Amino acid sequence: MNNSNTIGVDLAKNVIQVSVVSKNNKELKNKEFTRKKFAEFLFNIVITFNYCLLNDVS
Repeated sequence: MNNSNTIGVDLAKNVIQVSVVSKNNKELKNKEFTRKKFAEFLFNIVITFNYCLLNDVS
């Protein structure tokens, strides 16, 4: 996926804040959504999850 963007999501009680950043670290969108509008936003994108562990559990 060479032309993929990073989407940051901040979940709050009544709104969801979304920031979309290009692979060149340029902010493409920063928007506040209701839960319903956020579901509509997610409907048309491909989602992959990336996570990291802060503590190495060895």
